[in-house]
Amino acid sequence: LNERYELHAGMDVSDGLSLDVSRLAAASGCGAILRPESAPVSQAAEELERVRDDGVRALDHALSDGEDFELILAVRPEEARRILDDQPLDVPITAIGEFVAQRGLWQPGAAGDRKPLPAGGWLH
Repeated sequence: LNERYELHAGMDVSDGLSLDVSRLAAASGCGAILRPESAPVSQAAEELERVRDDGVRALDHALSDGEDFELILAVRPEEARRILDDQPLDVPITAIGEFVAQRGLWQPGAAGDRKPLPAGGWLH
């Protein structure tokens, strides 16, 4: 990807998507708006929701469980469009949010505002 596109930052999701996005944003001196409904949800997360009766949704697992074997990439919007259009890998690439100047981890609110999104995941 780095040979074909201008990537600004990236990291693997090993401790939980929301936690790792917040870490990447903090290390970059910015914040992030994560659209939870756009996050990839694995079949394993859906299975956990189905077999456990603990009220944890598959989406919650996708946002907070670790070892997801996914990458977070930070690119300019026009470069993101190129990558999404090209789909250059054997696995799907998905836009899940954007990095913004306002520090913190956010999700879109119903009124078009931003609401804090708790960063969940594995803390070493």
